[in-house]
Amino acid sequence: WALSGFRFDPSVFGRLAKLASHRRDRQVGVRVAGTDITLLPPSGRAPTVGELVALWRDAILSDLGRREAPLPKGERLLAQLRALRLEAEPLRERALRPLSDGEIGQVDLVHLSSEGQVWFIGWTKRGVETEFPALVADRLKFPAGIAIAPYERSDLSANCVGVVGLMETGWTPPSQFKDGFVYAGRNGQFHLRLTPQTRLVRAEAFTAAYAQLQPALVGGQGDAMGAVLASVANWLPGAASA
Repeated sequence: WALSGFRFDPSVFGRLAKLASHRRDRQVGVRVAGTDITLLPPSGRAPTVGELVALWRDAILSDLGRREAPLPKGERLLAQLRALRLEAEPLRERALRPLSDGEIGQVDLVHLSSEGQVWFIGWTKRGVETEFPALVADRLKFPAGIAIAPYERSDLSANCVGVVGLMETGWTPPSQFKDGFVYAGRNGQFHLRLTPQTRLVRAEAFTAAYAQLQPALVGGQGDAMGAVLASVANWLPGAASA
């Protein structure tokens, strides 16, 4: 059962672990396959079953400790949005125009939950990517990373869906909106429209609206957004007005 270089398949240690409870004091010998040569460690004494199993378990625990724990859904989404925001920086220098054939939706409701995070509810054309770099054009230009979760809305045409969205951005929404645009895509060729009817709401109003929509959200993006929204640290006082 020896392998080249005197490495052993992990299953060997698993079998030893099963023996450990009643044979832990028995010594384990290592013999070169096909010969009578027996190997001993530097101590000159063959290890016992219990000693080898303890070393094996310590090695596994040490390896697990070195591995980076996967990020929770909410933190993973925020990290992705930060990366998309950086990717959107070059859009500042582009001469973007809201061409009619590039309009893909509208923002109806906005909530500033904390510095750098803006939530919105609106609609888009069906099939829009759920994560993308963007640029908010509202008096000034603000790069953003955006994620959206779609849901069906009966008041829209068949080729459109309602969306709940989250932006990572330096934009602070105004208390009263005028016409503005959220340019979407790596070249800013698409846009969502901000209008004088777009409303800025407080946390309570947005939370209530989100709670109604959450069961209808399609795809895993809604779960990640829910995790962000549920984070206590995310709820900081906003300057919004209902």
